[in-house]
Amino acid sequence: FFLMIRLPPRSTQSRSSAASDVYKRQIEFELMEEEVHRTSPHSQREQTQMVLKSSNSQGIVDDAQPVTNSLDRLEFFGVQINKWSTKHILIRNTSGIETKYRCFFEKYEPIIHREDAPDKTARSVGSMGVGSIKFSVDTVFRDREEKKASGPGRTTNLDSGVLLSKDIEETMNFSTVSGASLSQSRRMDKEARFYLRNNLGLALVAEPKAGILAAHSEVMVKITVFNDMCGTFEDMFVCEVNELKPFKFPTIVTVTGSPITVTANQVGVSYTGLNPFFTMGAIMANYGPLTRSIRLQNTGPKDVRLEWKLYNLSSPSSAEGQVDNQRDYFELKIVEPELGSSLIGKLEWNSIEPPVARDGPFVVEPMGRFIRGRKEEPFTIKFKAKQPGVYDAVLVGKPALVKGLVHLPEEPVEGDEVGLDDKNIGSVILYLRATSVTPMLFLDKATKLTGKKRIRFQKWALVTNPKERRSFLLKNNTTTNLVFELQVNGPFKILSTFTNSPEKHLLSSLKTSAAKMKKEAERYFNLIPSSYVQIEMTFVADVRDHNDWPISFRNYKTGELSALFANGETQVIDLEGVLIRPVIYLNTTGFEGGKPDDVIDFGLVHINNVSTKSIFISNPTPLPAQWKLSYVKYPAKKIVSELTLTRLEKEDLEKTDDATVWAFNISDGMLNANSIPLSTIPIGPALPTEITNGDNLGYHPQEIKIAFQPKRNIIYKSKYRITVQEGPSIDIILRGRGTYDENKEKF
Repeated sequence: FFLMIRLPPRSTQSRSSAASDVYKRQIEFELMEEEVHRTSPHSQREQTQMVLKSSNSQGIVDDAQPVTNSLDRLEFFGVQINKWSTKHILIRNTSGIETKYRCFFEKYEPIIHREDAPDKTARSVGSMGVGSIKFSVDTVFRDREEKKASGPGRTTNLDSGVLLSKDIEETMNFSTVSGASLSQSRRMDKEARFYLRNNLGLALVAEPKAGILAAHSEVMVKITVFNDMCGTFEDMFVCEVNELKPFKFPTIVTVTGSPITVTANQVGVSYTGLNPFFTMGAIMANYGPLTRSIRLQNTGPKDVRLEWKLYNLSSPSSAEGQVDNQRDYFELKIVEPELGSSLIGKLEWNSIEPPVARDGPFVVEPMGRFIRGRKEEPFTIKFKAKQPGVYDAVLVGKPALVKGLVHLPEEPVEGDEVGLDDKNIGSVILYLRATSVTPMLFLDKATKLTGKKRIRFQKWALVTNPKERRSFLLKNNTTTNLVFELQVNGPFKILSTFTNSPEKHLLSSLKTSAAKMKKEAERYFNLIPSSYVQIEMTFVADVRDHNDWPISFRNYKTGELSALFANGETQVIDLEGVLIRPVIYLNTTGFEGGKPDDVIDFGLVHINNVSTKSIFISNPTPLPAQWKLSYVKYPAKKIVSELTLTRLEKEDLEKTDDATVWAFNISDGMLNANSIPLSTIPIGPALPTEITNGDNLGYHPQEIKIAFQPKRNIIYKSKYRITVQEGPSIDIILRGRGTYDENKEKF
């Protein structure tokens, strides 16, 4: 739409020259704006061709002020706070006489543009282009001093490798649309900070401010609104033309929004949505609280009182004040449109306030605070939840302008009246999200059928087993810190610990002097996400304690490694240890799979002859066995009555226990682990089942040759024991009868 404002020249002193002046000097104004708020229902064509003239349409000059037809003001409706808005006015000189003009605003003119400004040398001039700024002398002087300080031999931004230095941004513009928009946004923000130093909350800038209107020429004047405070502002736009009375146009600006904003570039805050979203992080369930700080800034010049209201949006567990997602919290109405709008109606959503959270996982401290103009204040947000899950809430802060207080208290008092609500001041909204997690340490080890993790240990009785010590990692795969203490139950011990987490447990530095002397391993940890603790443990088994660790091949013991988390929960890792002792198997037949004889019988042997038999011992265990063959006195039994004696008992009464009639080729030695089967070596009564070589000679079963030479024609019966160091022993009984008759010798 085009708005043309045609104004007559000012009256001349003499009536004779009035007619000539009228036709020599004519000024027209056109408002170059696509969307203009109007109060009269003119058609688009009529609105475009509308011209504002004096009351005398024929150009007769009088002393009356120029009046507009139906459009009599400049209107800036719905301007967002901290955002700029622009309109363009075309001033056209339709006469053949050159003249000068000057534009300004009466009330909200920037300080640098005022007539009473202390430094007029920095004011804008008509030769400056549209949207240009000439800064005050103090700013220019400071920039010059900084450049001078850099001097020869000093490093500048360009020399230091800064990609987007000030010089580069001024000389090399972006070529893309988004880059150009970024440059314009930065430039406008810089201008806003400069112009709003008038501390009025609003600055109306006309550029170019003054200049020369050549004959039959036109000048485009841009009107820019800068603001940092909400409200309705009224001013007068004045354009002075030489030898004409000033042209005045009432100006109205309505600024909506909130002067309180969430300070930019804060950790965890996302500014991409309609309202900031603060992700506080995660914490263990029923632990904490998780404490975060958020800073809010008052972008306006006026002091503001801010009161918070907290609403719980969603949570795994029901909490008082939680918003019911099935309930309608809005009321829809059709109301009159805003002043100057071309709409016939407007839909108005009136919110119905939900219940305020009184007992929820989020707490804000303080709930109210004064924020001075152009200052920022911190708020503390705490989170603690009993159940794991994702919790959402929204903080709604209602700002109120402060009136008449010089010394503001730190926090407002309930029921005070220091704040004055303004209907144009919007609320500040901050969404909150925090996560409560179940503490769990990840162990990369075998899993039992029950779903629990377990770590296995194996100890040998005589030699060291590499599996006696186990090293493993407990990793924090959650999104929060895990604070815990390690405890061990059972015959297991923590030898050492190491963690890559920079965080420390509160109790880790409170070790007793006795614990330090013993060089006990650290057991208190605070693991940040993705960090770990490396633990080295050992299986403690006293092989000499035959009460707790009986003499048998395998002895199993179980235990637990417990992680006691700071929130009271416990994670248990099963420990399983086995003590393996060396065991020797006896073979008296020479065949695999046969049961060894209880008594090795040499038969009837002449006293001048020697009878020989072989037995074999093997070690199937994974550790070597130290063995020794020794004589054991044959036990004597008490006799109750000879009538009740068995044949074997009668023989035991008649026997002679004489160790000198028995001889052995070997009586002690070391059996290597994992003896090969007897059937694979050519020493038994049968041919070997497979071909062997010399590499496994050390793993052959041990052959023990026993020789019997009686002294008299009596029964000899003796008992021998093969003892294994830290292993079960084997008893063998040797039997033979001597004779004087060579013909009766029988093996």
